[in-house]
Amino acid sequence: MTFLQNGDLEMEHRHFERESPRFTSASALKERLLGELLELNRQNGEITAQLRAIRHLEKSIANGLDLQQEVTASAARLARACRIALLESDEPQSVGQIHARIQRRNSFYFSAAPEKALSMIGRTLAEIAARGEIRCNAGAWERAVLTDGDIEIAHAPESH
Repeated sequence: MTFLQNGDLEMEHRHFERESPRFTSASALKERLLGELLELNRQNGEITAQLRAIRHLEKSIANGLDLQQEVTASAARLARACRIALLESDEPQSVGQIHARIQRRNSFYFSAAPEKALSMIGRTLAEIAARGEIRCNAGAWERAVLTDGDIEIAHAPESH
């Protein structure tokens, strides 16, 4: 079965809204069904991300990888997802907004409760900030802005 992309569904929904009002009951049913389909597509994306994470862990265990290596790799994936979420906006983002962006993109699967996920993101952002890549300003995270004095240019040694 082929699933429609969210953009296709939204375009179909807009087309539906322009239809004649004489199909009120049919129109209402169609609108409700389109809403349910959008929700099912969202859930499908979440389930797909969960399966991907489970298969990755299963493969790691089958290959005899150390669990510490897996935890380190997972932390790196979360840090990458946080960086991408921050790059998606020029505005500072709260932990909740970053979590929503990560969830929307399915760029990291959180097996924990939402409160735990927010805590994990907060710790990850603090680690990234400790490396000087981002900063927190009044509870909102943003990319660190480099000034000319912060940039070092490596010069190749002159050949004689």
